[in-house]
Amino acid sequence: MKIKSFFSFLIVSYAFLLLMPFLAVMLLLNYWDNSSTDYYRETVENDVTEGRILFEQRVEALKSGAYSVSLSDEVRWVVTCANVRDNNSEDNYITNLITCGNRLNEAFADGELFSDYSVVTQNDYAFRRQSMSIGKEFFFSNYRNYKTMTYKEWYDRSFKSKSWSLLPIGKVTINGIDETAITFNYPVRYSFGSKADAGAVIQFFIKENDLIGMFSPILEMYGDVYIFDDKKDLLAIISNKDTKPDWNLEEILSKEISGFYKIGEDKRLVVNQKSEGSNFTVIALLPPEIVLMHPQRMRRLAILLLGIIFLFEILLGYIFAKQFTMPLKKTLISMQSIYDDIINIKRKNNKKRIAESEMLEEGVNSLLDKNNQMKDQLKNKDEKYKAIFFSLLYSGNFKSDKQVSDEAKAADVELYEGMHYVMTIYSEYEDKIKEALEKESTNNQAIKSIFKTEDKVLAILLSCEEDVYETGQIIKNKCEELNKSVGKVFIGQGRMYVDKSSLCNSYRQAYYSMEHDLKNDSPGCVIHYDDVSEFSNLYHFSSQMRMQLVGAAKSGDKEQVEKLFSYIYEQNFTKAHLRKIIKKCLISEILSAYLDTVKDIISTNDVMPLVEKINDETDARKAMKILEEGFGKICDDVAKRNNEKEAEYHNKLKIFIEENYTNSQFDLISCAETFGLSESYFSTFFKDIFGTTFSSYLEKTRLEKAKVLIIENKMDLGKIAASVGYSSSATFRRAFKRVFGVSPSTWKQLAQQI
Repeated sequence: MKIKSFFSFLIVSYAFLLLMPFLAVMLLLNYWDNSSTDYYRETVENDVTEGRILFEQRVEALKSGAYSVSLSDEVRWVVTCANVRDNNSEDNYITNLITCGNRLNEAFADGELFSDYSVVTQNDYAFRRQSMSIGKEFFFSNYRNYKTMTYKEWYDRSFKSKSWSLLPIGKVTINGIDETAITFNYPVRYSFGSKADAGAVIQFFIKENDLIGMFSPILEMYGDVYIFDDKKDLLAIISNKDTKPDWNLEEILSKEISGFYKIGEDKRLVVNQKSEGSNFTVIALLPPEIVLMHPQRMRRLAILLLGIIFLFEILLGYIFAKQFTMPLKKTLISMQSIYDDIINIKRKNNKKRIAESEMLEEGVNSLLDKNNQMKDQLKNKDEKYKAIFFSLLYSGNFKSDKQVSDEAKAADVELYEGMHYVMTIYSEYEDKIKEALEKESTNNQAIKSIFKTEDKVLAILLSCEEDVYETGQIIKNKCEELNKSVGKVFIGQGRMYVDKSSLCNSYRQAYYSMEHDLKNDSPGCVIHYDDVSEFSNLYHFSSQMRMQLVGAAKSGDKEQVEKLFSYIYEQNFTKAHLRKIIKKCLISEILSAYLDTVKDIISTNDVMPLVEKINDETDARKAMKILEEGFGKICDDVAKRNNEKEAEYHNKLKIFIEENYTNSQFDLISCAETFGLSESYFSTFFKDIFGTTFSSYLEKTRLEKAKVLIIENKMDLGKIAASVGYSSSATFRRAFKRVFGVSPSTWKQLAQQI
């Protein structure tokens, strides 16, 4: 019977070994699925954010260009005065119209951004880059023929609009070429509060190819992008599919939180983002197969691997059974026979063995008594070690998380690897309260220790491995019972920390909150540090002030940092007289703000000496001075880093322009592509560094080089224009006169006279 049990045990063990790889792989696959899904969802959200920002920057650039042109004198003249003329001024009238057209071409010189601009006035003048025409309806029919919109609809949306707007994407014939584009419309009015139609409208196009470029990463994953305006009206659907998707728009708009949803009959990953001014909403829909493609490949590979492992284990089991089962069975039968013989001999000497057992029992009892005495001695010794450990922990003498863990292990104190926090209790009957809470700690693993730090004060160390709210509520309920049955109990709670060496801060915060509770005489309530630190008059350092201090340091504003420290010093040391423990809380708060600020700015080797110096400093005023110097060093490092970075880019761009200005094809787009930046972002970036636009800087560089060549008098003006990057001498002459006020030939004569 026993042999059968042994073989049954072997079979069960073998079956368990067969299942172990399956269980391990399933757990790993589950973890991989979750991690991969989160990673690809974040990737999609980043791609949508990048496309949305590019779209917003494009709209802002169009709005800025339209606004600057609407203020020009030429456009104002055409809108307000062009229809008033007499027969004697016909030549001046035509000249002014031509001047206005040239002015518009110069203002909208950026061919990529304003390639198909149009300015249509109420008095029937229409300006384009190529020419000018008369008649709004004629212009609509021949140069801007919308396939899905009549002339009246176009007029109402254009001239009756109160502010700039976007017309939904549609097919439109632009100068005889069929395009699909969103229309940007900017009405021009020169009287405030006017309810009449606009005097003119400025229109640009955002073409479908541009939209595809903005959201290309989403489209490459077979996704669709929807753009809505602030009224939730659809502006555009961007898709690589031959047939545009026909989803329910209300159902799409209702998914405000990104995630997997059922849209229609299919499941989709929905990413919903709004612009900062809430002018646009961008929603991307992707098939889940794309997002989950890599986890599915891994799952197939894992199944193949499991099949190989399973076959290998079956083969090992067969070899083991064939070679060892029969010899093992014979050995077990022999052992069973020997065991039966021994049992028979023991039964014969049973009476003698009973007497021996009684003597053995007495000896064992004696050993147990001695063991209990030794345990009591070790327990008292452990309590002393624990008292020393918590005294050092709460006073802030540990410098690193590893040091805390090593000392806790030596003192037999169990600390969880996650977050911990401290609660302090003040009561005249602290012994009874400690006894009651120690009984509670046997049922609640979150309570790590209960330690008496000073007369009538208990400190409770808690971990967050259990439910934080439930543990805190249990302690609160227990203290409320004791408050009624024993006497007044005042409780404070500090913040949670991952770094165990920072638990001294949690203790000080809890002590601070308990003092506040004691001062207000509100026993039985748990007072959290965050609830009193900002509004209590014990010390003055609000969360808003903390944010201002961190923000000023990260931006390198040293003057603002000094003002904030001056204000903190005045409020807490000049106008108030704080207790030593409260001053420590204040220093801990500012030190915490310093550590949040210093990440990725100053190396750890530079930070740790300052932290140790503050922890060792007993005078709070001197500690404040050290902290102010630390924040000042952050400001200096940030300013130095920004200046070095700006100087580096300034030199690189200057050299690059010097090497390429002679190329007539060299422009903003090619320069932006070389540096791996988008056109709109590079334009803003260049202006921030050089203080002027790219086109202005390039033009000035070319013309300054041309001045030198004119003075040398070795080439004619046509060759000079080509050598400095102008494709035509006429363009060169106009640019030279606009910048320097004289024509190139006049400048040449003046140079020869000098």
